[in-house]
Amino acid sequence: MITAIKSLFGCKEAELKKDLEATTIASAKLSLELGNAYAMIEEMRETIGNLNKENVTLKDNFQGQLKTPTPTGQISYDDVEKVLKKYASGVNISDLSFSTTTQEDAKKFTNETRVWARRYAKEVNDCDNFSYALLGYWSDGLKSYPFGLAWSANHSFNVFIDDKKQLWIVEPQTNKWMKIEEAKSDKLYYPIRLVLM
Repeated sequence: MITAIKSLFGCKEAELKKDLEATTIASAKLSLELGNAYAMIEEMRETIGNLNKENVTLKDNFQGQLKTPTPTGQISYDDVEKVLKKYASGVNISDLSFSTTTQEDAKKFTNETRVWARRYAKEVNDCDNFSYALLGYWSDGLKSYPFGLAWSANHSFNVFIDDKKQLWIVEPQTNKWMKIEEAKSDKLYYPIRLVLM
């Protein structure tokens, strides 16, 4: 009877065994390939973790190697106040005098901090966070420069007074620098409501 069913359906036992062996071998190869893929994924995860650790170490090392701007002179509390009060309705100045430097040297320094390279995240790492971060670099060390935080109606940014008593608007998200005279036509920056320096 089995022979009759095999011949009725055209089955040949040898062919079935061969197909079964081929399927078993293919299945074993696929399992092996999947196992290798999982191992590769785990290896890549470990590599990424190590790269992240190296990145943190590089950042830590980089932070200590920033060269602060070269002082070119001093500016008094009264002079800083005079410059700021022309453009800002609220001013809070923390020191009696500040070291001055050139705008070029200051811009180079802010660029090297790489604050501008950070990723923007609404309400988490937005304009005020960028401004605080950049101010932190200017506050690290024994010299005090006329670099501060500023707020307009809906934006936070930084300000800087150079060695020629020129007020600069500094956009910490891009490291774009504008003289206050240029920025006055941009509602994002002007009028300035508050400056902390």
